[in-house]
Order: sequence, then C-alpha cells, then structure tokens
Amino acid sequence: MRPALAAALVVLALIAPSRARAGNDDAVLLGNEAAMAGGAVSAVVSDGSATWYNPAGIAAVDRDTLDLSGSATMLRIADTPGLLRSATGAQANGGYYEFLGIPSAVTLVRRLDCITSLGLGIFVPQLTGHTDRVGLEELTPDYLARFQLTQQESSSTYYGGITLGVALAPNVRIGVTLYGTYRQFALTTQFFGGAERGGEDLVAFGVASLTSIQSVSIEVGAGIQWEIVPGVLFGASLRSPGLLLGSLYRVTSSSFAAGPDDLELDISDGSGLEPRIDMVTPARLRVGLAYRWDGGWIGIDGDVQHALVRPGIGVDREWVGGVRIGGRVQIDGTISMGAGLFTDLDATRAVGDYGQTQLDFFGGTYGLELRNPHRLGEGENAADIVFVNTFALRYAVGVGRIGGLQFDTMPEMGEGISIVEVDTQVHEISLHLGSALYF
Repeated sequence: MRPALAAALVVLALIAPSRARAGNDDAVLLGNEAAMAGGAVSAVVSDGSATWYNPAGIAAVDRDTLDLSGSATMLRIADTPGLLRSATGAQANGGYYEFLGIPSAVTLVRRLDCITSLGLGIFVPQLTGHTDRVGLEELTPDYLARFQLTQQESSSTYYGGITLGVALAPNVRIGVTLYGTYRQFALTTQFFGGAERGGEDLVAFGVASLTSIQSVSIEVGAGIQWEIVPGVLFGASLRSPGLLLGSLYRVTSSSFAAGPDDLELDISDGSGLEPRIDMVTPARLRVGLAYRWDGGWIGIDGDVQHALVRPGIGVDREWVGGVRIGGRVQIDGTISMGAGLFTDLDATRAVGDYGQTQLDFFGGTYGLELRNPHRLGEGENAADIVFVNTFALRYAVGVGRIGGLQFDTMPEMGEGISIVEVDTQVHEISLHLGSALYF
C-alpha cells in the first residue's frame, strides 16, 4: 500500500496551486468610455476612469462627476479536450460555464479649482468563479480504473485609488495616483480514483485540498496628456511595480489510499500571516495617440510590462505587451457610438500546475452612450445636470494551453503521474451597463 499512498501524495502535490498566479491583466474593461472603445483611451480619457488608465485625464474633467459602471453580466465558456488522460489512450474532456456579475468601477471626481481636480475610484479588473468536473474511465485487459476530479476556483482583485490631476496649460495635463490593492484567491480540489480486476478491488485513493490566500499591496502611477497640435493628442502613463505588504494564507490537505487489506491516511493543515515586502506585479507603461475632431475621436494604445520572477510568492512572468484601437462618434446631441479592438496577452512564462492556463485573448467592443440633460433653475452652480447611460458589448476568444493530468501506469499509480500541457479555448461575452451623473 505504500506506493499507492505515495501516488496520492504525488497527485496532491501536482494539483495544488502555487502561492500566486500570473495571467491576463485586462479581463474587464473599466469605465464607460473604455468599455465602448476597447480600452484605447490613454490620450483622451476625461472621466473618473482616468484614475485607472491615465491620471492626467482627471484634470480634463470640466465638472464634478459620479460614475457608476459595471460589466453587469459576463459569460465565460471553456473547452479543453483531454484534460485528464492515461498513457493507454483513455482521456476525458474538461471545461466549464462561468456566469458572473461584476461591479467593475465606481468613481467620483471633484474640481478643486479651475486647474486642479481630485478623483477617487474603486476598480475590479479581475474576477473569476467556476467549477470544473472531469471523470475518466480506463478499461484495459488487466483492470478497470475510474477517476473523478473536481476543482472549484474563485479569485478577485480590488483596487482603490486617489488621484490628483493638474492642468499645467490648456494643452498639457499631468496626474498622480496612489493605489491600494486587495487580492483574494481560493481553490478547492477533490480527486478520487481506483482500480478493480474481475470484480475485486485492487486499490483506491483520494486527495483533497483547500487553499485560501489573501494579500494587500500598494502601487503608484503617474501620467501626462498633451495636445501636440489641434486635434492630435498624446497620452502616457506609468504604473509602478506592485509592492506586496503581507498575505494571509490557509492550506488544508488530506489523502488516503486503500487496498483489500489496509488503509493509509495523511492529513496536514497550515495557516499564517506573513508580513512580507516584495514585488508582486511588474511596472506597466501605457502610451496612446488619438485624433479628435468635432463630434468624435479615434485612438490607438500600446502597453508593455517587464518580466518578473518571485519564486517565494509564485510569480513567474515574462515580458508582455498589448495593443488596442478604438474610437467614438457623436450621432446627435444625446447619442454617441463607440467600437474597438483589443489584445489581452498572458504573461505566464510556463504552465506548471494542473489547471494553470496560458491564454492570449483577442476581441472587440461595441457600445452606445445616451445623455439626458436636465436644466436647473437660476442661481444654481451649473446650468444643468446630465444623466448618462452606457451600454456596451464585449466579446473575446482566448487560445492557449492549460495544465492537464496524465497517468502512465495502473494500478500502482506511483509511477509516471505528470502534468501535461493541453490545448484549450475560452470564449468571453459580457454586457457592460454604466451610469454617470455630471453636476
């Protein structure tokens, strides 16, 4: 029975997550303008989402604004042939449907004086929550083996930012932002299997684990917007590396192996609070160029992030960049339309864990904005208040690889259990519903 228990422990080690997971950084487009135009807004953003895309845009806000926006619904569909497989050729397909409601951004901008504005924002750029179930049956002349693997994963990232923007001149603006970040990750795994021959049980094993990680970090950002010549706008922003301040973790695992005559069991549990100063995310440089005319604009953005390797916290990222192009046009005084194309590439250097993905996303957006102004009486601070509603669709397809699990021998199961890279594809469809109040 010792080889069977050793096999169970090997499987548990292979399916346990690393301390942190790199991956895609722009799963959600934050803010109404970005949701319409594919995120190509560095040079033109002038609402509360400037806190995220380019702090200088806060200084372009010409009146106080309260902006509530969210990808109210998102559907993810993943398809992974051969996620669980045996060397004899038996395999089982993986995949899931994930349906989420994401409150992606809440911002408030107040003008302090004619050249200075203050912005506050809460953003949710990443949110996942799905369950993947895979069952495999392997029939050979020597034995019948059955396996069942279930993983339930949830993760979220929350940013809070405070931004100060200043108009140095009518055509030049700068801004700085301080961000605080909270990250949460939880993974529950259950894996059971066994083999029989001629109606007699040969061996059975099971492994289960629960991992929960919470962490806090800080970042700073700075940006500039410059109208080089009338109608031609340049924007750039630089985000510092994320500085991890500490994390709280809990890891519980158990495994068993049973045969006709005996049973072996192993249980472990660990938790702790780790004050730790380390880089958890890389610096990010965004650069954008736009052309604006009376009634619309079109822009292109690019960004780059450097490689970052921190084995102690499970970060292993390579250099990655992205490109976005988009724009919007005013149809009449109350309706405008926007569209865009974007890439969201994965920075994961290599697939090393079961369920870990390396996916590059490509997609597009289309949206409408409806403005509804209401006149105010004499003596008010503004001539009117404006209610804005935004509706935008986003579609993206992700192609790449995921870590699958392969068994090389049965029933010993202690030899040749390994992670294999498997092709996978993910489709994302989201509806962005946003509202804003200009007062």
